[in-house]
Amino acid sequence: MPDTPIASIGLGHVRHARLRPARHAFVYRSFFLRLPLRTLAARHWPFRRLPRNRFGWWSLHDADHGDGVDALAWIDGLLQREGVPDANGEIWLHTLPRVLGYAFNPVSFWFCHRADGALRAVVCEVNNTFGERHCYLLVHDDGRPLQWGEELTARKVFHVSPFCKVKAGTASASCSRDGPAATASSRASTTTAATARCCRPPSRADSCR
Repeated sequence: MPDTPIASIGLGHVRHARLRPARHAFVYRSFFLRLPLRTLAARHWPFRRLPRNRFGWWSLHDADHGDGVDALAWIDGLLQREGVPDANGEIWLHTLPRVLGYAFNPVSFWFCHRADGALRAVVCEVNNTFGERHCYLLVHDDGRPLQWGEELTARKVFHVSPFCKVKAGTASASCSRDGPAATASSRASTTTAATARCCRPPSRADSCR
């Protein structure tokens, strides 16, 4: 990782597939932001063309994440409550900004590092079409860091699609230096690479413990 983390814009594709009630799939080009929140919190917000908590062509709003108050304070509090006190290094938020004030952000990824740069935990913050939010914390309980390329599996418990019921299945995410890749599957998972806990912002529902 560079000595001074630098915010960036990434380009990629979003792929969606639904198996029921009728098979449907599509793919479209998109972009995302990768923001080093601790580094940015230590200075005045530097992005004139990406205002924070104000209207803009693109904008970042704390209301779209966590408890809706302060994104960095929320993720720090969640990690402390879930027994991950050593993720005190950089926190990278991989997310979509608002565009002309409109927010459509199905999932944000929080990469939580230790002070030595090792990746300690990943939080997948999922939003559905009903205005609800649910978080999956991916972490090794023995304290060892997550590895790049490691596949992390969580039991899917959150109702996302208005077309499908919540059924037994898994959602997986793999860590890559190019950004996360997330997929969903209806297959039962027999092994997991890391412990996955279900977390919700305290103002919306109980914690995952």
